[in-house]
Amino acid sequence: CNNTRDNGRIGIVELIISKNEETIKGCNFHSDVIEFFSNNMKPDANECKIDAYPNDIIGFNCQKNQHMISYKQSLDIDADLDADLENVAVIPNDCFDSISIGSNKKYIVNELPGAQTYRSKLRSMPRYFKVPYHNNELDVTFHCECTVGSKTNKIIITVKALNGQISKKYEKSEIKSSPSIVDGPVYVCPHKQAIEPKLIKWNIKDTETIDSCKIDVNRFYSYAQLTCPNNNFSMHSNIQLTYNILKPNKIDEYKIFNESELNKLIPHSEILVDVVESNNDINVDTYNLYLFFPYYIKENYEINVVCDNTNTKYENKQGGKYIYNIKIPKRGKKVKGCNFNSNKKSEMFENGEIIKLDENTNTCKIDVKPKDVIAFECPP
Repeated sequence: CNNTRDNGRIGIVELIISKNEETIKGCNFHSDVIEFFSNNMKPDANECKIDAYPNDIIGFNCQKNQHMISYKQSLDIDADLDADLENVAVIPNDCFDSISIGSNKKYIVNELPGAQTYRSKLRSMPRYFKVPYHNNELDVTFHCECTVGSKTNKIIITVKALNGQISKKYEKSEIKSSPSIVDGPVYVCPHKQAIEPKLIKWNIKDTETIDSCKIDVNRFYSYAQLTCPNNNFSMHSNIQLTYNILKPNKIDEYKIFNESELNKLIPHSEILVDVVESNNDINVDTYNLYLFFPYYIKENYEINVVCDNTNTKYENKQGGKYIYNIKIPKRGKKVKGCNFNSNKKSEMFENGEIIKLDENTNTCKIDVKPKDVIAFECPP
C-alpha cells in the first residue's frame, strides 16, 4: 500500500499461505480429474452423495479443470476450444447460495445459518460451501444439478444431525513420520504447526493420524529443536510435554518431560531456550525448546517426546499432537577435568574422583594435549 504521494508511508502485508493436503469432499462430473476432490465420477455416473459435518468444505464441478482454463485465458486462446464452458446449466443457477430441497428452491443460509459459499468470479464452476457448526435434531438433505448436453448430474448432500453430541473420539492412532532437517548445528523438524488448533473434524475415521519426526543426534555440539510453546502463558496453558523411554531400558509409561527428568536419564543434558537481542531488548523464544546432549554418553538412548495440545479448544477448534522420536548414540570417549561436586561421582571424567573442597584443597591441575576436551563440575 503506497501512500508516499501524500507524505505517507509504504505499508507491506505479509501473507503466509500454509500447505494443506486435505481432500475436499466433493463431486467432479468432468473427465478432467481434480486431485483435491474426494469423488471424481465415472463417465456413466450421474449421481453423487455426500455426508457432511461441521467445518467440511463441499465442492461441486461439471466443467473443465479450472487451472487449464485460466492458463488458456492468459494465452488468449479462443474459448470455443472448450465448448462445455458455455453449455453447462446449473440448477439452481446460484447453487450453493440457493439449494433444492425436494422440488423447492431454498436459500442455504435459511436452512444452515452461517454457511459460507464461494465460487470464482471468472468461472461458473467449481462451486463450494463450508458447513457451519449447528445443532440440528434432523438431517438436512438437499441437492444441486448440472446439465451438460443431454446428461443431468446431481450432487446430493446430507448435513448430518448432531443433537448436541461432541466430536467423535479416535479409537486408535497412526503415526506419520518425517525425518528431521539439519540446519547448521540444529536438527529441525517439519510440520511445526501440527499442534496449533484446527477446526474439529466430526466425521473422522477410527484412526487418528499423528505427525512425528525422527531426530538422530549423532553429532556433538548440536541441538534438537522441539516446537512446543511454554505452558506458563495463558494461550498455551493446556499444552503438556511428556516422554517415554525406548532405550536402553524400555518404559512405556509417559512422564512429564523437563530438564530434571532429562538429566536423570542422560547426565549433563540441558534444555535451552533461544535468546535474541534486538533494539536493546532481550527477547526469549518461548515457542521452541532446544535439547543439548553432553560429550560423554554412557549408552545408546532413544526417547519419544510428545507435545500434546489436544486439551486446547476454542471457536470449534482443537489443538493437535506432535511426537519427537529422538535417538542419542553412545559416546564412549571421556573428558579430562575436575569434579568439585561432592554430591556424586561423575562418569564423564577420565579421573572420576571427587575433589573435596577445604582450606587446603581448592585447586585441580590437568595435563592436556591438543584436541583434548576439558570440563569441570561445580556443586549445584
